[in-house]
Amino acid sequence: MVGFLGLFAHMAVIGVDTLFAVSSLVISNAITRQIKVGIPVWFCFAFGFAFTEWSNVRACWNDGKEGIIAGSAPVFPLLCIKLLLSWMTENKEAFATRTNAGDNTTITTSATSTSSTSQTGDARKAGGDINTNSKTGDTTKTGGEKKKRHLQLVKDNPDLEYVKEKAKEFYRKNGKWPGRPTLQRIAGCRENHARNALRELKGAS
Repeated sequence: MVGFLGLFAHMAVIGVDTLFAVSSLVISNAITRQIKVGIPVWFCFAFGFAFTEWSNVRACWNDGKEGIIAGSAPVFPLLCIKLLLSWMTENKEAFATRTNAGDNTTITTSATSTSSTSQTGDARKAGGDINTNSKTGDTTKTGGEKKKRHLQLVKDNPDLEYVKEKAKEFYRKNGKWPGRPTLQRIAGCRENHARNALRELKGAS
């Protein structure tokens, strides 16, 4: 370093490099946060960049073109990083739009899958209700047919003598009078006919 010798020269280089690095970090952070930086920050960055680039080139000047290129190269990656950050910030909306489109596609697919599952469940439920109603209808129909068949078997016989005769036959075979339901079944009569016949027979005995 011109004007500095020994330890002071190294301290000067470290100070300028630190200034350049810190200003670079501040500008990079401001770019990512979309914050405008003031003139002092850009002045520190420009001063640090120019001084660091000049000192590197001067130190390698005697080595020819290759030395000059090698000395100036380490500073340019920082500029490239700033350019990339600036480009990403400017195109942030495009990245966000693509991300949102992907999210919407996922949500739409999930909603369609959920709707299909719900429709399948409703179809199964409807099928189960139809089968249940069909079975209930068949059971009701069968019960109605049995009841109708039973009513057809019951004779409307007002002649108590016939009913009494059936009761007497049962008594002779079993040694006791039949119950009212049993007499209705064997005589094929109504409940009141069986009741009256049994009342008369039991009263006479």
